Amino acid sequence: MKKLLLTASLLAFAACKKQPEPSGPKLGAPEAGGYTHEVVPAAATVTASSGPVKITLQVAQTTLPSKYPSLWIKLTLENIGTTHFAVADLAFEDGPMDLWYRHKPLSLQFGEEGEEPYTWLPNDEELPDGECWPGDSGRRFFVDRDPALWYAFEQGGAQTLRRFVEEGVPTKMWGGLLKPGDSVTTPPYAYQSLFSAWCEKQPRPKPLGDFGEIPIYGESPGKYRLRAVYAFGPASWDEELTKVMLKSGPLRPENVTFQTPWIDITISEP
Repeated sequence: MKKLLLTASLLAFAACKKQPEPSGPKLGAPEAGGYTHEVVPAAATVTASSGPVKITLQVAQTTLPSKYPSLWIKLTLENIGTTHFAVADLAFEDGPMDLWYRHKPLSLQFGEEGEEPYTWLPNDEELPDGECWPGDSGRRFFVDRDPALWYAFEQGGAQTLRRFVEEGVPTKMWGGLLKPGDSVTTPPYAYQSLFSAWCEKQPRPKPLGDFGEIPIYGESPGKYRLRAVYAFGPASWDEELTKVMLKSGPLRPENVTFQTPWIDITISEP
């Protein structure tokens, strides 16, 4: 009798194991906060390289709503050379919004199809009153004109200022070293104004997968294009100068300027 009950139990257990799991969104690895985010595939990907530098630009959506449109992007910088180099862009710490504020070496160009591209700044938010800033940072910024706070704001805009105020991490001109074969990618931050974060005490909104948000409110419905630009050295070298440069070794990151192909973006009609 016991053997019969054991056999029945094993059969029931095996039947349970064969039941398909309920379907749901694919989740990525746990983030630093301990939660997981939904995996969102890229709708478009473009790459370009020159010398030891390779950049990859991805967008989560190529068709945007007319009401409150946002670019959801992911930009990766890869070292395809043979020696390390320093990462010189705050976007890899504070999110892709910084690509609009500090234009070297990396930036984004956005514009209407058929028109001259422009390096574009999003809607600059007004800084909230100092009374609702964390601690005494509002007084230090507006009254004392604290050089460190103003440097953070001037170098990376509101998002870099936020990190400095909340975490006390000084803003550096140069980041860490990128070894050959290594890469770094912009973090997945959804946009949040400082007024929302500090005055209204709202939690940071969740991003779209592992893409970061750049709001482009105010753009009319139509066809647009987007690309990434790496600009450090001259746009091109003449033949003789190239020979001289290469005699001293492979091109360094500070010797190259290039851009990715365009990604077509559509803002839909209302």
